[in-house]
Amino acid sequence: MDFDEIQTVIVNAHLTERLASENNAYRWRLKHPSDPVLEEIGAAYAQSDPVAGLRLITSQPVGRYCLESFLGPELIPTFSLYAALQQLVSATNKVQKARAAQRLLDRLWLESKRSQSSADTPGAVALPSPMPSSAGDASPKTAASPSMKSSKPSNALSADLITLIADKCRAIVHIANLETATLLGKQGEGEEEFKEDPEELIKPVKEGAKALEDKFLLEQWVAFTQNEWYVRFLQLKEYSMRKVTVKDFAKIRIVGKGAFGAVYAVEKLDTHKIYAWKQMDKRKLKHDKSFDVAINELKRLTDLQSAPFISGLGYSLQTETAIVLVMDFYSGGDLKFHMKYASPDKRKKPFSPEVARFYAAEMLLGLEEMHRHGIIYRDLKPANVLLDEDGHLHISDLGLAKKLTKERPFSTGLSGTPGYWSPEVLCRTPYALWADWWSFGVVLYELLCGKRPHCGCKKGTKQWCTFSDRKDSEENALSEDGIYSQELYFPVKYFPPEAEDLIRKLLAPKKSDRLGFHGGAEEIKKHPFFEGIDFEALRAGRIEPPFQPKKRGVNAKSIAEVGDFDSREYRKLKLSLDDDKLLSQFEWQDEKVIQSELVEVLRIELPKGGRFTESGEFISGAQEQESSTTCCTIS
Repeated sequence: MDFDEIQTVIVNAHLTERLASENNAYRWRLKHPSDPVLEEIGAAYAQSDPVAGLRLITSQPVGRYCLESFLGPELIPTFSLYAALQQLVSATNKVQKARAAQRLLDRLWLESKRSQSSADTPGAVALPSPMPSSAGDASPKTAASPSMKSSKPSNALSADLITLIADKCRAIVHIANLETATLLGKQGEGEEEFKEDPEELIKPVKEGAKALEDKFLLEQWVAFTQNEWYVRFLQLKEYSMRKVTVKDFAKIRIVGKGAFGAVYAVEKLDTHKIYAWKQMDKRKLKHDKSFDVAINELKRLTDLQSAPFISGLGYSLQTETAIVLVMDFYSGGDLKFHMKYASPDKRKKPFSPEVARFYAAEMLLGLEEMHRHGIIYRDLKPANVLLDEDGHLHISDLGLAKKLTKERPFSTGLSGTPGYWSPEVLCRTPYALWADWWSFGVVLYELLCGKRPHCGCKKGTKQWCTFSDRKDSEENALSEDGIYSQELYFPVKYFPPEAEDLIRKLLAPKKSDRLGFHGGAEEIKKHPFFEGIDFEALRAGRIEPPFQPKKRGVNAKSIAEVGDFDSREYRKLKLSLDDDKLLSQFEWQDEKVIQSELVEVLRIELPKGGRFTESGEFISGAQEQESSTTCCTIS
């Protein structure tokens, strides 16, 4: 075993131990219950009316956790329904409303599934309601209504109101899809189909939230504010408001390298959460005139915060020499790794049709979410698709993603990776969201047979195609006498008939002939290749992946294979005051991210003996007795 292998084994063992989170010790120095700072924070809730206080609590992860802990398991479903209703009521734009409406539909769907297992529960009340349809349902009209059952407190909402709320949620999602359709070149299509006033759509949702407030939650709120869980909320709220800096993280190992820097696995010291630390050298960015690329990635990640099947952003920080994106860490590795580096001979191996279909379905939902925000991704490839430890995928690296608007609904820039470009991208003609469906087709082809479609262009001619990464193909694409050539081969060994048909329709050179051009993701979902895929259940995380990455391991290349980013040639480049001002945008943190970390720890540690002390500290179960274990604190 050489030095690289030994070093990799050691750091992988350490990372695996940190990911396991089995022996972590926590000691959070929370404010004393009588601290004036907590009184100041609590004043906003004490002085507001109970409804406003309840809504503020509902909007925060630690608030929801503390209130759920106070309510107990019997009443949590009612509170969760209220929280979903309230998120939709408080959404401020059509995209936020569509996401909140979809989450509410998912909540109703999950509740119906949960209730099916307790149909004979005494006191259970049947609540007839239509099952939520696909997010892109072409019509908001109601289908037949199967029954739903819920725990007893939920009968504060009538069956008719539940049904109406589900219908209005579908209509809200439908309107958002019409907005996306304008970016797909479908201006005007479907506008006559649905014209209901947005306020009328939200009206029954507000009615449902108010019913739960009036008939159930308000009296619980009064009791909650007099309970120790309310004090815990104020302590955790204050803790989550503290500024996070680079000193709060420790690097474990390098896991990747990009154009502007390296990616590391890091540990956040107070919660022991593992993140991916994407570090981009400031001088390299300046040398390549790419500050806008880094800032664009930050903006797109914040646009898509908490979106399904897309990498999540935790923090954005600066060091003296680099800007840093701290993102969710996915230990399962990327699809390129599993196709190539995970195979003994380091040659790309295809996935089975069943596994490829699952990945394609989750990619489809991730792209659908981007398109709903008017964002074209432009860089879909196996290396940018990461797997979590359970086998679900997440689309990463949004530096080249572009936000389209009604004022600027197209792009013309050559952006992405050679071999995955659509013809219109390579030709620099105006393109929009539909260009992603071409890349989607190329990736699906690659997943099924282990390589991209073959380039049949003859050297020395004016032929060109998008499957080549040769420079002459780019030049021919821009030439007036360039000749487009496309030859697609589908070996029966790798491609079932429905897969071949789907890929041919996705790789239609003429954009208006391409599947997805007219109807977006919803059009693609209906293709026979995805028959049997329950996209609602998939979005809700209720379908188990067909492949799970190696557990208790690190699915990444060795340290020597990854290498490191060498910034020596840029060290002499000076940063100006204008550069510093521009990079000041790179300071970002979301209180809810920190709160979610805290809640994740509490859910694990409290059942194991963790406790809050009288002085206000939280001590994990591993420290119930005096121990010599070293732990990390933030004062």
